[in-house]
Amino acid sequence: MAEHIAHGDFMGKCTPNCVAPVNNAGLGTVSSTVSAEVSPIVTFGVKAWPNPTENQFTLQVESNSDEKIVVVVYDVLGRAVKYIEKVNGKQVKFGEDLKTGSYFAEIRQGNNRQTIKLIKQ
Repeated sequence: MAEHIAHGDFMGKCTPNCVAPVNNAGLGTVSSTVSAEVSPIVTFGVKAWPNPTENQFTLQVESNSDEKIVVVVYDVLGRAVKYIEKVNGKQVKFGEDLKTGSYFAEIRQGNNRQTIKLIKQ
């Protein structure tokens, strides 16, 4: 019986709204008020296609933020070879001017960042 009382059951006659009476023979009080704080789920992800490519890459940023997107492309020696700022939209296209080789793109939006490897053939 203690398990039932502990999770909200009560002894005695049922009430119209099935909520325990304010005072249940000295067993304490039960409040039917429930409160919860809901915070939005922050997501951030980047997809690149085609990868590898012979022409240009398309980066699709998936987030619930409207902050500007910054893309910095590095060569395999760690030198920045391209800097892109995108104020509106979630898609960035680039790469026609890159030489054949491997690159790393760092995509930032606010406090979020992701690095992906890109291959230009």
